[in-house]
Amino acid sequence: MSIKTDLDNSASDISALSGYISEPHLNAWHSESLSADTLLLNLPDACIDEFDKALARTGDVEIPDTSNREHFKHCVEFSEQLLQRLDSNALGAVIVDRIPSERYHELDNRRVCGMFSSFVGPLMAQNFAGLTLYDVKNTNPKNPEKVRKSITNHAQPYHTDGGWHRVPAKYVGLYCVRNAQSGGGSKITSMLSAYKAMVESHPEHLKTLLVSSPWDMQGEHAKDEPGFLMNPMFESYDNQFVSRYYDSYVRNGYRVKGEELPANLDAALNTMKTVISEQPDIRFEMSGGQFQYLNNWTVLHAREAFADTEQTPEEKTRHVIRVWNN
Repeated sequence: MSIKTDLDNSASDISALSGYISEPHLNAWHSESLSADTLLLNLPDACIDEFDKALARTGDVEIPDTSNREHFKHCVEFSEQLLQRLDSNALGAVIVDRIPSERYHELDNRRVCGMFSSFVGPLMAQNFAGLTLYDVKNTNPKNPEKVRKSITNHAQPYHTDGGWHRVPAKYVGLYCVRNAQSGGGSKITSMLSAYKAMVESHPEHLKTLLVSSPWDMQGEHAKDEPGFLMNPMFESYDNQFVSRYYDSYVRNGYRVKGEELPANLDAALNTMKTVISEQPDIRFEMSGGQFQYLNNWTVLHAREAFADTEQTPEEKTRHVIRVWNN
């Protein structure tokens, strides 16, 4: 199984990729009943009991071993429900409600997050150092425009995660330890719906997005590597649709490569941004203990700005732990 590396501009590529888009997914995203309540999946108390028992017997390791499934029967059953919701034929998004984050200290919240996510799939490293549990919180950087938005209090536009990877994570989990006192709301929408709209209304721009472009690696590379990887926005992998989208990562990728952004790609990116902004979405505020999971190949997510500053007490700052599963 390998991702194609020789995509071209032909209409047959557009048609072939359209064949991987399921009608149930599109229908779910255009349902009149679409709301944040659609996403909720209640976590059984039995799963929490299994986490608590694991915390008691495994010491202070960051991610307790979950390989003995006899100790996690209810978690295994629950993860099967969750994965059905994340399937490419489904809506592709879930809010697990909820883990009692308020009764865990910081390390135990990380350990529970690690255990929970291990049932979704193998954890994927999120930086060059191999970090698998990534803290999304404002670090008040001096130059916020030059770092990942995940460590600022700035808004994040619609995107998929890790688009510079040759095979981006299939699932993205966001475990909310605490939300901000003001702001920090979440938004999600369908990437597959946006692709279908581009097929119908802007095929010439879509052809441009099927050609590989340099993606800014956000500094997650060895010193002797160029800092970008060539990837298309859409392709297929293992008979599934794979999307990667982050407007600024492509634009920055050309700067890292030392080239001008082609005019036709600029127009295509602007068109895609407009299409995404005009389609149905779901907006919600996460609360402490909720675990948002998304299919990173089919669904886009975004975040509103929030009010945390250097003066905000640590115990009141927004803190989300992000995981990638492949």
